[in-house]
Amino acid sequence: VVQYHPNSNFTAPPPVCAGSAPFNITADTIGGTWSGTGITSASAGTFNPTTAGTFPVTYTFTGACGSSSSQNVVVNALPTPAFTSDINSGCAPICVHFSETGSTSCVHQVYTFGDGSIDSIGSPTHCYTVPGTYSVSIACTNANGCTGTTTIPSTINAYQVPTAAFTVTPTPPVIPGTALNFTDISTGGGSPLWNFGEPGSVSNTSTLSNPSHTYADEGHYCVTLITTTTHNCIDTTKQCYEVISPGSIIVPNTFTPNGDGKNDEFIIICVNIAELDCTVYDRWGLKMAEWTDITTGWNGLSKDGSKAPDGVYYYILTAKGNNGQSFQQQGFIQLLR
Repeated sequence: VVQYHPNSNFTAPPPVCAGSAPFNITADTIGGTWSGTGITSASAGTFNPTTAGTFPVTYTFTGACGSSSSQNVVVNALPTPAFTSDINSGCAPICVHFSETGSTSCVHQVYTFGDGSIDSIGSPTHCYTVPGTYSVSIACTNANGCTGTTTIPSTINAYQVPTAAFTVTPTPPVIPGTALNFTDISTGGGSPLWNFGEPGSVSNTSTLSNPSHTYADEGHYCVTLITTTTHNCIDTTKQCYEVISPGSIIVPNTFTPNGDGKNDEFIIICVNIAELDCTVYDRWGLKMAEWTDITTGWNGLSKDGSKAPDGVYYYILTAKGNNGQSFQQQGFIQLLR
């Protein structure tokens, strides 16, 4: 009787990485039994590489003519990457510099920054433009082709920056003594700090949301609002206003265009007046003169250049003050030569 001696030889698989998917070892002859640490199916030869190390695996045929062979299965360890960041929080946009520190065997790395961006530079700088909390990961691949990943939850906090804004009523320009009412309409959270641009005033600053301020004197004033969050994120806005005394018009009732250099022109005295339109008529309604310059007037000549006779004339004027105030006035003037 010729007895059959089954061949128990098999070839060890190439090194694998810890944590890889289970696989079956292939023998030259089927029907044997597999054994050894890492074998999860004795019949199929399934090996599960859960941990790193060198694992002897044996393939056996039992019986009088049985045989057995052993080979080592090498499971390479995963690298354990680590990284640091120069900062962990700040007001968006925040730019963070990362450095890989945990594994000297890393030949390739990929950072995942938590906002959809990645980078394969060893020490990258990444800017977070959208406020939020971000978990950062690094995946390191060593010379054996094994990749390990480290994730630090909530690594980076990019804080919301407020947007400073305000309104004011009534709408400037205003006259001295008018109370201006300010309303904070900033967004993004934050506490207000107002500066009303009047250093000599005891009420030049305020931390109220909706303060009021009164300017006693004429001038050009700039109001600044600084809004600051609990994370010290800051935004600033500024608006400038004119405070102007009420306009006034003084109309003389007599002028003497006799060339003596005294009171030779009918000139309207304007205080804080931006625009003026004045027309002069004689007693029969004939237009004698018209001007729109606040620095000029009527020299007593008719439109044809002749001297207007002594008498009473009628004027009509409209004007607008520097603060937007409107004027309308009419009356009589006496021309005496």
